[in-house]
Amino acid sequence: MLIDLNQYPSSGSTSGYDACIVGAGVAGITLAIKLGKAGKKVALLEAGGLEFTEQSQDVYAGKSTDIEYSQNLQACRLRFFGGTSNHWGGTSIPYSEVDFVERDFFGLPGWPIPKSELDKYLEESKDTLDINGFTPLEIPDWDSELFNPLASATSPTRFGQKYQKELEESKNIDLFINANLTDIQLSNDMEDVIGLTVKNYNNNSFLFSGKTNILSMGGIENPRLLLNSDSQAKNGIGNNSDFVGRCFMEHYLIDFGYFVGNKSYWEVGKATSIVSTTKFSLENKIGSSNIDFWMSESPHAGYGRKNEIKRFFRDNICRSDALAEFSRKFVDFPCPGNGSVSANIEQSPNKDSRITLNNDKDSFDLRRVDISWTMSDLDKRTIRASAMGAAKEFARLDYGRVKLADYLLDEDMDIPVIAHCHHIGTTRMSATSEFGVVDKNCKVFGINNLFVAGSSVFSTGGHNNPTFPIVQMSLRLADHLASKL
Repeated sequence: MLIDLNQYPSSGSTSGYDACIVGAGVAGITLAIKLGKAGKKVALLEAGGLEFTEQSQDVYAGKSTDIEYSQNLQACRLRFFGGTSNHWGGTSIPYSEVDFVERDFFGLPGWPIPKSELDKYLEESKDTLDINGFTPLEIPDWDSELFNPLASATSPTRFGQKYQKELEESKNIDLFINANLTDIQLSNDMEDVIGLTVKNYNNNSFLFSGKTNILSMGGIENPRLLLNSDSQAKNGIGNNSDFVGRCFMEHYLIDFGYFVGNKSYWEVGKATSIVSTTKFSLENKIGSSNIDFWMSESPHAGYGRKNEIKRFFRDNICRSDALAEFSRKFVDFPCPGNGSVSANIEQSPNKDSRITLNNDKDSFDLRRVDISWTMSDLDKRTIRASAMGAAKEFARLDYGRVKLADYLLDEDMDIPVIAHCHHIGTTRMSATSEFGVVDKNCKVFGINNLFVAGSSVFSTGGHNNPTFPIVQMSLRLADHLASKL
């Protein structure tokens, strides 16, 4: 059933639900549908409407320090039914084995669950996302122990469009739109959630209560709500160890430089993508990486003496900027190569990279976020080692030569980095409350019936887009809750 909370002129209370899920994006919709099919009564609360509005989107505004991020707070995210799946690119990549290996050099514990816990939901997640499988790229003559061809799938499933009818027709699910969570009410002993304060855009207040309650609002809003809920818990709910909002991770989108290709394999306009292996990451004590070689001009385009001369200049003179500039006085040629090299780099969990609250408030009187997105020395080592390692393998296998960007050789390494709009780790999963916010079942430490879904619970970020593991983890959580309710 679809219920527009804006149509209710007065405040009220709603109870009798097995589960109240806050946020109708990828995680929330996946969770609600599976719980509904298990016969559980579900309230799915979406803060926005069925379509985009500036009024709803404004709630996402915030500020940033360190690496600039404030512009991404609204551009990256969409605050209406279906969430950010309304504009995501559709790339699905599962986690790698290395992501679940204990990497002491990260400085914080990794996942408290094995990769097999996610692999159980591989096929079900494929169905949820409309993908058939993960096909590795075919790269002829590629034989490396350090980098493997990327295995991925692409299907930009719009969760709102795909699942709206199913949610509306479900006898077990009530989908509320224009339902904004503003506070979490705890019992006197602060061990149970007894109510969720929800407001519509007319400022009418409603109290929802469920046997269990799940936050699935995204990697920024999940910690924001926990930190804002401080009327009973001084430092915010679930924040006894000061980890709510910490370990904010992204994927660094990095320009590595350019390449000259030797193989006839290269196809203009397409990327050849390779990913670092467990061996490479552990031997170098760094994070993982996904490196793309984008061909913009065929290495074998054109025939005749003139084109041979151009290729000679491009392939040999491009190594020196000064020599290239001088040579162009005699013949024009593409430089420094016929393709670019870029990478998605894993960010390690770092307590100083975090989300806090500032004194500005949104229309619901909730404090807005400050994001301090910081890069650690380990992240810099990951960037440099990945670039150099890939360039060496590229040359060793005679695929061509890479001209690395100057900053990669600079001691200070002032990196021109772009965010990938992946918000990870801010309510991280841990074996104990000392190093995280939720336990292995996504339950907030110290609160019996409060859970968190989505990429904010990820202990580490990997090099992969987070959507596929978000679905896997949501299906896993649904099974856990269904067995308890």
